[in-house]
Amino acid sequence: MLTPEEAKKLPKYVPGHPLLRGLPKYLKTPESYDKIRRVILDTLTTGHSHSELFQYVNCKLCSSKMFERRLLLKKLGFTSPAQFMAWQKVHQEMISLRRDPIR
Repeated sequence: MLTPEEAKKLPKYVPGHPLLRGLPKYLKTPESYDKIRRVILDTLTTGHSHSELFQYVNCKLCSSKMFERRLLLKKLGFTSPAQFMAWQKVHQEMISLRRDPIR
């Protein structure tokens, strides 16, 4: 059992998801979500499509677009794809709550 003095020395609880804690402030504002999402999606547009996944992976243009997207995510401040997905999920949940306040 901890004494009160030892308990005071323990780190304080910091709310929030550990993946989202290190994000820059401009990524945390709901107003910037649509703009940032649009920039990220625009890096993936190629003008063609593939019927099979292996064709997509072997396509040089699509591979270079995926690499550009990865570099853009790092430039924006994301440290991993998991952090980007968590960021996207949080903002989509906030948007759905704004549309449906009864939940």
